[in-house]
Amino acid sequence: MEQNWFSLRSVKGCVHTPLVNVVCLIAKGSYTEVQFKNSLGVLVTSTESGCLKAFEKILEFGFIKLRRNVIVNRGFVVKHGPGRIVVLSTGDHFTIPKEKWCEVKAQLNRQMIIPFYKKDDSLNEKDDS
Repeated sequence: MEQNWFSLRSVKGCVHTPLVNVVCLIAKGSYTEVQFKNSLGVLVTSTESGCLKAFEKILEFGFIKLRRNVIVNRGFVVKHGPGRIVVLSTGDHFTIPKEKWCEVKAQLNRQMIIPFYKKDDSLNEKDDS
């Protein structure tokens, strides 16, 4: 399976992180704050030049735009519900605007693709010995 990468600029050069490690993107004026887990699993924040709109192509890869200034990786969402709140595994939580809640909730409720086994697979056969 092909892995997609996200490039982050820093003073020391460009850091490439797998897209699955990117937790969220938050607009901060004409900059975008990108939170991601590094190779040690530590949450790191990088400030990138460019507004959030410049990063919206990421929505094609399992990310959801919660509000006009926040995009999150669906893989890090652990809870959503009453009060229109979405909670991430990092502890961050975001309140969703009322007019966007139905769309966000529908995206979060979509089933992930789960592999099913055929009835004749060895995992489903009974051992008669």
